[in-house]
Amino acid sequence: MNEGPTNGKPANGKPVNEQKENGELNLGYFVVFEHEIVGFDPSRRLEALTEASDSLDELAMALELPSLAEFSHLEADLLREVMDQMLSSSEFAEMTEFAEMKEGLNELTQEDLENEDWFDADDGLRWVVSVKTHLEREPAALGSLEGVTVPELLTDLTRLESTLERAHREGVRFHLELDY
Repeated sequence: MNEGPTNGKPANGKPVNEQKENGELNLGYFVVFEHEIVGFDPSRRLEALTEASDSLDELAMALELPSLAEFSHLEADLLREVMDQMLSSSEFAEMTEFAEMKEGLNELTQEDLENEDWFDADDGLRWVVSVKTHLEREPAALGSLEGVTVPELLTDLTRLESTLERAHREGVRFHLELDY
């Protein structure tokens, strides 16, 4: 398994493009710090969090929190690959908004997409603690999840909480990236 990047980039400079048995990309969020914290690597993939991101976004909306995606930074190559995969899927092929999104993405340069947004660790902690506390009290709040269990999700949320607590102590901002 690809353990993710070190200091904001994968160790070999290129993420491993893992695919699931059905041909879908195997995406996983990981945390990137704005500045290195010596002796601490935040890059463990949060695959359960990624798998449940749509359900988590719905829960976040209900809790009046930002979506998980609002804490993320996506690279142009990954965006293009995901859009290509979506457009090749019969489920999305006839949805013109995806074709329009891909066209708009092609007009962006890598430089446009490399202007990274960084977020205060306190904002991320508020999100994680709110979602985690809610799920601990109401494990059925997300409804039925495909490919992930609530305990797996709570494990990822606990890892993310610990990582963001360290960023807070060190005064370092963060964002989430997708590894594929």
